[in-house]
Amino acid sequence: MNVLARDIRAKLMNPPVKITREQVMDLQQRNRNLAAKIIMLEEANKAKQEVIDTLLTDLRSERDFTKSLELRMRAMDEDESGSVDDKPSIKSIVREELKDWPGVTWAQVKGGRKPWHVVQARRQCLQAVYQKRPDLTLQEIGRIFNKDHSTVCYAVYQGNQVLKKMELNRQRKAAERGEV
Repeated sequence: MNVLARDIRAKLMNPPVKITREQVMDLQQRNRNLAAKIIMLEEANKAKQEVIDTLLTDLRSERDFTKSLELRMRAMDEDESGSVDDKPSIKSIVREELKDWPGVTWAQVKGGRKPWHVVQARRQCLQAVYQKRPDLTLQEIGRIFNKDHSTVCYAVYQGNQVLKKMELNRQRKAAERGEV
C-alpha cells in the first residue's frame, strides 16, 4: 500500500474532531433530557402494566365464571335423574315429548333443520320444558336447545294459542250439543 492511500484511509476512518464547548454542553443537555424522558416513560409503563394486571385478573375471574356456567348448563343438559328439588331433568322431559314424534331425535331438536315434523316436535319440547321447569329462564332454555330466547318465547306463545283454540272448539261443540 502506498503512502497516499494510507493517508486517505486514515483521514476517512479517523477524521479530526473539532467540537466546541457549546456543542458539548448542548449534547449533555440533550442526554439529560433524554434520561428524564426515559424515566417518565418507565413510570407510564409501570402504570400501564398495573392496568394490564388488573384486566388480566378480571379476565381470569370472568373465564372461571363462564366455565362454572358451562358446567352448570352441561349438568342440566346431561342430567338423567331428577334434580335436587324433584324437578324433572331436561332430557327426561324431551324424551317424554319425543315419544309422540317417532323418528325425531334430540340432535334434530337441537339442530337447525326445518322439516315440519321436526319444528313441531321442537316447539312441543320447548313448551314442555318451559312448563315443567319454571326455574329456568327463556335464555337458559334457549341455550340448552341451541336457540335464541325469542324462539322459546314464540314456541310457548304458539302452544298457548293452540290450547285456546282447542278450548274454544270444545266450548263451541258443547254449545251445539246444548251442554252449556
